Amino acid sequence: MASHQDRMAEIGFWTVPPEGSDRRKMLDAYVEKHKDDPKRKKLIKEMFEKATALVTVQKESGAGFSADRQLREYNLEYNGRVFKGSLRDLPSSFNVAEAFNKFLPRTATFELREECDHLFSFQHFIDWVTSGAADQFPSEIENILPEGKIHSYNSVDKPSGLLFRTEGSEEFGFSSISLIRVEKEVSVLLVAGQKCNLEERTQIIRKDWEFYEALSHRTHIRPAEDLVLCAEPLAEDPELWKTVILLRFDLETKTVDAQYVFNDCGSTYSGRTDDFSAFVDGKGKFFSEEIKGRYERSASAMQEYATLIELCKTCLLLPIFFEAHNDSLEIERHPTSFREYRSHLKNKKILERVDPKFWITYRDVRLIRGPSNRSPDRTAFTAPEYKVETSGYWKKLPIDVEGRDKVGRPIHGRTWVSQIHSWVEDSPRNSTVFASREGGEIPGANPGFIYVMRSAAHPKDVFKVGLTRRTSDERSGELSRSTSSPDHFLVVEEWATGDCVQAEKLIHEELESYRFNPNREFFKAPYRTIFKVIDKVISSLEGGVEP
Repeated sequence: MASHQDRMAEIGFWTVPPEGSDRRKMLDAYVEKHKDDPKRKKLIKEMFEKATALVTVQKESGAGFSADRQLREYNLEYNGRVFKGSLRDLPSSFNVAEAFNKFLPRTATFELREECDHLFSFQHFIDWVTSGAADQFPSEIENILPEGKIHSYNSVDKPSGLLFRTEGSEEFGFSSISLIRVEKEVSVLLVAGQKCNLEERTQIIRKDWEFYEALSHRTHIRPAEDLVLCAEPLAEDPELWKTVILLRFDLETKTVDAQYVFNDCGSTYSGRTDDFSAFVDGKGKFFSEEIKGRYERSASAMQEYATLIELCKTCLLLPIFFEAHNDSLEIERHPTSFREYRSHLKNKKILERVDPKFWITYRDVRLIRGPSNRSPDRTAFTAPEYKVETSGYWKKLPIDVEGRDKVGRPIHGRTWVSQIHSWVEDSPRNSTVFASREGGEIPGANPGFIYVMRSAAHPKDVFKVGLTRRTSDERSGELSRSTSSPDHFLVVEEWATGDCVQAEKLIHEELESYRFNPNREFFKAPYRTIFKVIDKVISSLEGGVEP
């Protein structure tokens, strides 16, 4: 499977040439010459029927989960734009989502690549990440994730049940993510939901849209008439505003080469990106001053979605998570809607036009069931280190012309151009992601929280484990303001419990051999050890059993 740039170059080869170009004149002359040829008309009709049949059958072939629905939504959009216009009408999302689609030049159709579906608990995954268990599996993603195959991971949890945020950002819930690898390149499609007042957001969208003007070359593109402009809720959780993230990672240079955010506005998507290559010509110049302004505003707005970018980075551990739980892996068979579609006689002709390999009536889904133990009510973690690429962009070259990649190796058809603009800030280090479970009043005679905190001023693997009847943030603030602490305390994780006094007593007894100071609540041990002890005690107390 070719790289992103090579795939785009191939698609570009089949794109209708620009108006006024020599290639366009030759094409127009050819079309004019053969416009009344009955054989050619018949051939075109047959090809179009095959193309639309494939798209229709693909739409019905998913397992019905969040990830494959989004993949099919994009696939339908791309094919629809080509059928009604040309390859030049593809939206900006295609710059990343193209990796999930294979272009068929003969019918000018996009075919979804082979898929592998997964079901899991995202809470379980985050527990695994924060417990330190991921460190026990040093495998690289490229050794686990097969090349050229879509791996989709769908959470069985309610997205709003576990919300994520970075410092100063909105809260988001996770629904699903799809990954596809090509050599050292991984493309990502994440479906999430933003916590907000959907009615208020809808009013803002409609007001903003009154002043929106489509780009001059896109005025012919219109949404379906049955779609309404609104803050579209996430299908899995109507309390959240559906948000889609598209990223492309370079595993070799540890960079994010492209990132796009799309809010679902019902009849359209509101998108933003800091992908420089989407706004400039082959010489690295903006198409216009208007386009330059759009780029600057769009790039600046990307900072609001740092939480989702960090989640995408963290989700690169999902293939390793499934590998680590291979012994408990189950296979479930899920029917597709194609099974019903095939049974209708009216669809017989459509089926005859499609290769039977696309007649998928069932999907085998890989499933990991979450544990029955109690997960922390709050946790904090840092995603794997990937820096947003701001040092340049890919410039297209003729396929027979040699260029250089990011590290100076020869490559054909493109070259890396180092170029930094004054309005593009160097990407910051990874942000800490804070996760919190949907809460309520804590039942019990002695309700409170067991917390784990640490300070950067302390030695490695030194943690404070204690209780509070208020919030862990308030307690963290008190400790950070104390004169004995040279640096602030970070709440690593937090558990709500109905008897925080008994829980703390039992936890401290279990951790006694790791106590760092006989008179303090500090313990020196790998976090995985501390996590296991707290998890065991909290789960036992909730179950009414002494640990």
